[in-house]
Amino acid sequence: MTGITYRAGPVVDRSLYTDREVYRIEQARIFERAWLFVAHESELKNPGDFRTTDLADQPVLAIRGDDGKVHVVYNSCRHRGPLVELDAAGNRKSFRCIYHNWEYGRDGRLINVPRCEGQGPDFRLEDYPLAPLPKVEILHGLVFASLNANAPSLRDYLGQAASYLEQIALYEGKPQEVYGTFEYVYEGNWKLICENTVDDYHPQYLHAPTYQESARRLGGLGISGAFMGGKSAAELEATRCSLDLGFHGFISWRAQDRNLTYQSERKEHLHIGVFPSLLLLYDPIRDVTGIRVVKPEAVDRTRVITSCLGPVGASEERRRGIAERFNHNWGPTGRVGPDDITCFEYIQKGLKAKGGGDVLMTRGLDRGPLGGRAGDEQSVRAVWNGWRHFMVDGPS
Repeated sequence: MTGITYRAGPVVDRSLYTDREVYRIEQARIFERAWLFVAHESELKNPGDFRTTDLADQPVLAIRGDDGKVHVVYNSCRHRGPLVELDAAGNRKSFRCIYHNWEYGRDGRLINVPRCEGQGPDFRLEDYPLAPLPKVEILHGLVFASLNANAPSLRDYLGQAASYLEQIALYEGKPQEVYGTFEYVYEGNWKLICENTVDDYHPQYLHAPTYQESARRLGGLGISGAFMGGKSAAELEATRCSLDLGFHGFISWRAQDRNLTYQSERKEHLHIGVFPSLLLLYDPIRDVTGIRVVKPEAVDRTRVITSCLGPVGASEERRRGIAERFNHNWGPTGRVGPDDITCFEYIQKGLKAKGGGDVLMTRGLDRGPLGGRAGDEQSVRAVWNGWRHFMVDGPS
């Protein structure tokens, strides 16, 4: 994109959502350079536990080794390149390529090659482990990796967002674990859900029918805890904030105390977007925490892997309750998810109108990056800060 000027915030050229060449460059400049979420540490509890995923469209394998460490390696045999693990998750004593049965240990070391003498006298097993990713770090149970050997430390990458991430990733300062996972695909650009999760402007409109039903059930306030009228709603609306944390966006708002039926200590709805593809949410009314991992598959196709988190050591009854409320809240047929997914596809179709003008993200622009109020777009503009950094300015 050198030599080409794109409008990329606070007004955005609509072609940045629809152009296939832009998408191709995003994979190389953003996803191959940024820190990306790999797995939750609780999914890798025991030696031999593994998860497969892809980062920047490259296959990756995360394994809990016999040494207790989490190893993140490329899921590709060092002989002729096939995947060495086909399943999404499980437990293995070793990993064996189906093509020629080259076998790798739980730390990625090559431990056996059938008819090894054919490789010649200078061949050594220790020279051909599964290739490790250049950088791996774990923070609050979240396993991150970068394909970029020159990436800054994860803490430096998160910057101001680190403390906000901690509020959601931990439950009152204590570890959480994955209770369950599901995934879905929508026909739209990957940035749409990244913007949407930290967008404080759309809920009262797109989700109005759901809010009205919630208001009826909860006695005057919708699930947003605002926009429903009356003095109490106005006070709660004043608690809403939208923050531009560099590359990362954050929104929060206060729930009404009388609606906190499952817990009473955590009062804030919290949403954070960690650029480019990790989204975390907490709903205090239903006392549920969610992770969304965004996996671009094409310029107009995105896979989203969503996990339910809950406190480690919770009783079976509490776990079941959290899982049921999570499913009702953010599950595949949850209260507001279908609205968003349908809307993403309408947006993607609408953005094909080349003469339709720029996309606007200018609400609250005069209030600065940390001064966002109800309905402002500081948090959404943060997505485009990250985009410009990697696509135009270049990572430091």
